[in-house]
Amino acid sequence: MLNENSHTKLNTQLTKQFLVSQDQLVPLKQMLYQMRNKDDLICIGEKRLYTWQDLKSHTAFLVQQLESHPAEQQIALVFKSGFLMLCGLFAALHCKRKIVLPSLQTVAHLKDIREHFSLLCTDDETFLTALNNPVCLFQCGNTAPIDNLTMPKINDNEAEILLFTSGSTGKPKIIEKYVHLFDRQIAVEYKLLKERIQGSVMYSTVNHNHLLGLMYRLLQPFAFRMPFFEYSLVIPEQLQKIDTDYTLISSPAFLRFLDPNLAYPQARVIFSSGGKLPTKSGQNAQNLLQCEVMEFYGSSETSAIAYRSFPQQNWFLLEGIEFKQHEKDECLMISSPFLLSSEWYKLEDKVRLNSDSFELLGRIDRVAKIGDKRVSLTQIEYLCLELSEIEEVKALVISDEIRESVGIVAVLSEQYRHLTNKEALALLRQHLRYRIELIALPRKIRCVEFMPMNEQGKLNLQQLGRLFE
Repeated sequence: MLNENSHTKLNTQLTKQFLVSQDQLVPLKQMLYQMRNKDDLICIGEKRLYTWQDLKSHTAFLVQQLESHPAEQQIALVFKSGFLMLCGLFAALHCKRKIVLPSLQTVAHLKDIREHFSLLCTDDETFLTALNNPVCLFQCGNTAPIDNLTMPKINDNEAEILLFTSGSTGKPKIIEKYVHLFDRQIAVEYKLLKERIQGSVMYSTVNHNHLLGLMYRLLQPFAFRMPFFEYSLVIPEQLQKIDTDYTLISSPAFLRFLDPNLAYPQARVIFSSGGKLPTKSGQNAQNLLQCEVMEFYGSSETSAIAYRSFPQQNWFLLEGIEFKQHEKDECLMISSPFLLSSEWYKLEDKVRLNSDSFELLGRIDRVAKIGDKRVSLTQIEYLCLELSEIEEVKALVISDEIRESVGIVAVLSEQYRHLTNKEALALLRQHLRYRIELIALPRKIRCVEFMPMNEQGKLNLQQLGRLFE
């Protein structure tokens, strides 16, 4: 934790350091070269504070390291420290290198995508011998003189970032992003968020190698001149150690673990994104952290699209985004300034449109073939949720030596959690018996305390499947 002197300095900085005005927002590729007070607070570490001068001197050191490697190299950035990650981003931009952000900070994932990068920059020594790719180790304290950093001319197509998601197949999927598109989103969301976050510190449960964490944990706070905490929060108990005004960026998966028996410091606002926020989790977060819960809707491919203040049902578009409904399957289509293409982009969510907002009706129908029948897994989930006994549900196809059938993973409502799997299955089959094909009736159920999520806040489908092995 910060010592008393650092804590006093932090509170003094927060009272002096105000967000920039709209016309002072600087493009990301120019931010490293702007005029700022050398003591401006950038990041709060567990034991120290990082200033503007620290950022520039650490970045200058990494620039020297990168310039000793071939200019055509694509650089993967894997940092536990958000401060060093920001330095890595700016150093790579300065050297006009293509940036690769692996979705997982594991050796196995890096081996899966190693064809997409030739140099790894990291603060984790375990990668030094685990990969065939060259590794540049970069840690706090690695600094260089900052007077040699002059702003290069960087074209929009030279500031590219490759992100990875799991994709529908479970294999890493590449998503291309360009920094000037981030600038557009930052400018739009500045007007929406300024009054909510002024004078607070940004804390996040989301890894900065994902788009959500990259934007809301690092790039937006830095652009807004708002300090952020160096590391991701892993468990809710860490919130209890926060002793300053703070804004929380969170996945729904983290919020569901807030303990109603614990006292948490009041937050300024919670931004939730990365998946559906269950009603109970949203209510608990509002009550326990005593603040507004603001949800953002979007995807890694589209960036942010819309927002709402929990428990509103309707989603409101971010400025500049247009929407319409696909004429055949009623899915949402958008035209967005945050996309490289000006063409309409189709999402996989059905919607009901209003004049200035829309309501999500669920994912496009997931249809499976069971025997010779087409079975709608989406319909089964909707029907299951009609029961007061069911709080969350996921239907999937399971296989054994004899047949394929429908399996159900369910979170039971609190007052029904005494039910066994056998009792819950009988209840579901009775409810569904005359509403779907007999062959589609679930044959197995697994009642769980909570749905397994990955670190992006998405359902872990592989783990769901293993429940039936």
